[in-house]
Amino acid sequence: KDLYQENILFHGPSFQGVKEILEITPDGLTIKCNLEGFSSIETGQFPADQFNPFLADVHLQSILIWASDQLQSTGLPLKIARGTQYKTPPAEEDTYATMEIKSRSNHKIVADVISYDQDGYVYTEVEGAEITLNDTLFELFQENEIRAEKA
Repeated sequence: KDLYQENILFHGPSFQGVKEILEITPDGLTIKCNLEGFSSIETGQFPADQFNPFLADVHLQSILIWASDQLQSTGLPLKIARGTQYKTPPAEEDTYATMEIKSRSNHKIVADVISYDQDGYVYTEVEGAEITLNDTLFELFQENEIRAEKA
């Protein structure tokens, strides 16, 4: 929760699924994730049954965590070159994501992210996920306050 409370990650309550950083190195990191399920009212016409975009976003937050820790910077997503889903991760169960840096510059990071279960069964592979880096964004995220509305 510190990642979200300290605005290292700017995501609102529906996307706050990173539970623990398990390992971080100059070449990447591994995180443990768990995200509550969503009702059909919340997902609307885009049900998260075959593909869960909320959990996919949580796994990709690994790149932002790494940028903050290793570069003291933050960024926003640019594009994903390729993604493959082998199986839909189950809702409300622990998943893991390992992110590996492929290239980086002063303004961009390119990484691959693999998500899997506790036994190593792979759910998804994302190749060429790019974020743009900008130190000004961190200041803006620090000013941002996202609050959950209670129903």
